[in-house]
Amino acid sequence: MQIENTNLENAIMLLVGIMAEVRPILQDEGLDYERGLVIFCENKEIYRQAWGIFQDMGAVKCKSVARKEWKIPNNRMGIYSYNKYDSEKGIFQFLQEEGFSPVLMAFGMAPDYLRREQNLIVLRLGTDMQEAQILHTFQGFCSNIRNNPDLIQRQIRLCRSAEFLQQACGEPLYISLGTAAEIFCSYFREKHDETQTRELRGILHQAINQSRELAECYAEDLESTGFIKKALENYIDGNGCIQIGKIDEIEGELAKAVQEEEAVLFDEEFYYIPEKILRKACESFRDSVSILSVKRALFDSGFLCCNDAKEGNYTVKKLLTNAYGCSFRPRFLKIKKEFFISGGSLGLEERRKKCTLEISTENYAG
Repeated sequence: MQIENTNLENAIMLLVGIMAEVRPILQDEGLDYERGLVIFCENKEIYRQAWGIFQDMGAVKCKSVARKEWKIPNNRMGIYSYNKYDSEKGIFQFLQEEGFSPVLMAFGMAPDYLRREQNLIVLRLGTDMQEAQILHTFQGFCSNIRNNPDLIQRQIRLCRSAEFLQQACGEPLYISLGTAAEIFCSYFREKHDETQTRELRGILHQAINQSRELAECYAEDLESTGFIKKALENYIDGNGCIQIGKIDEIEGELAKAVQEEEAVLFDEEFYYIPEKILRKACESFRDSVSILSVKRALFDSGFLCCNDAKEGNYTVKKLLTNAYGCSFRPRFLKIKKEFFISGGSLGLEERRKKCTLEISTENYAG
């Protein structure tokens, strides 16, 4: 385990594998997460990565949630990929399985009852999963505990009086993740000094806390898109480096800005905004609302147009041609113009002209 490369997703993937490996002991000691996990991936690529890692950890693919008798070892995950035709009852019964660790994986869009599932883990867009490192670390841990079953049982028993239980607030998932973190740190300590172990313990528990916050953000429904509009307007107004131009008149500074994802394009009906700009604009409230929730709110309200929302892809590719005849296909969030132009408010390009005029007037007066 390379401490400096341990990000949230790497840590959580490792801890999920450890929880499954020791679940029978967690159940015996009353530290189990009580029901299966729902792992939501922001897009299909992250889903494939996560599924590949779990498979290498020994997970078994479940073809249906309706099976009565499962032949899955009690220290393994049984993973089912969510299908929109699944019944809520069938999913609930699958997640109640106790003979193994049931994991439901979904990506793109998921029904409300899954987003509000108590054992929800979210894997974000842009995740840098270091598959080889996760698997090497997990396999080393498993080899060690299988040769020392009494020791691992003692370590888990000690977790019943550990300090981290207070931070878990009685939530089964975070009790189990915290226990997995503690027993891994005990294993880690055998070959590392106390300072390194303390540092790793801090990283793992921080990852658990961040994972809880991310799941809570994802479960939120945005009742209004007004604050998204305001955030975008304020960010674009306050950053003169962002170019605004017509989609069929791309040249000079505008062409360069498009390549650097610092340009907003428009036609008669839509604005084409790079996701980079949306993320920057929403930084101030990222702690309480996820970017995925923002995009989903825009889509659900009918302002964001895309083809593959169910695949987790809210952007569209747009074929552009610059003044020199060169063509390219960048991705944009395609947003209806009425999102910004309503109730007498100005469009983005008109706001930019007004801001420029006001600045010019102020300079002249000075």
